[in-house]
Amino acid sequence: MKNIKLLSIAILLFNPITTAYAQLVAIPTRTTVEALDQHRTIQVYNSGDKPLYLDISLLRVDNPGANSEKKTPISHISQPEIIFNPSRITLGPKQKRDIKLLPLISPEQETLYRLYIEPIVETKVTGSSADKNKIHAPMTISIGYGVLIHHVPPLSAQTRHWQHQCLPDNSLILSSTGNIHSKFTELTSQDKTKIVNSLNVYAGTPVTLPVKQLSGRVNNEPFDLRCS
Repeated sequence: MKNIKLLSIAILLFNPITTAYAQLVAIPTRTTVEALDQHRTIQVYNSGDKPLYLDISLLRVDNPGANSEKKTPISHISQPEIIFNPSRITLGPKQKRDIKLLPLISPEQETLYRLYIEPIVETKVTGSSADKNKIHAPMTISIGYGVLIHHVPPLSAQTRHWQHQCLPDNSLILSSTGNIHSKFTELTSQDKTKIVNSLNVYAGTPVTLPVKQLSGRVNNEPFDLRCS
């Protein structure tokens, strides 16, 4: 009986979280801002029948392309290259709102950001009159949208170059030497090691693969690497 009660409480507590997440729609989930283009927006939409309260934050991805991202909040950067507005939104049922992306500086090389859009659910725990004020606080839900933003140099200044390095342990390193990421697709290897089918390689974040032979396409051009 005690376990059933605990389960019921858990369902009641987390049901608003699931509902809030299901109501939220963000379009697009990935976008590119070129140089100082002021016309990029992310639209959020409340598809449900209850109000949504959204908390919005922007973080720079410091190791783009890595499996585990390291991020820095824009508020911790002394001279940010891009900001956004607004930071909080209230959406009524079926209501839409735009989040504006506002570049301040044209970047010298491609920089990645995550714009997090997270529902806030107010949680209340009530009991006796003496306990009513103990818990009554907004809770930011850890699930939501993490919109990926590519902030790139102007088209005329963009370069895509890459190189590889063979390592003595029968692996190789792919590096981007341009200011825009290189896109590797249709990747295959004669080695028995399983590898990903595609990946993006960004300047400053090389990728090591445990193979000595690799073929596929990079930036829509075929390539074949063989390390002896």
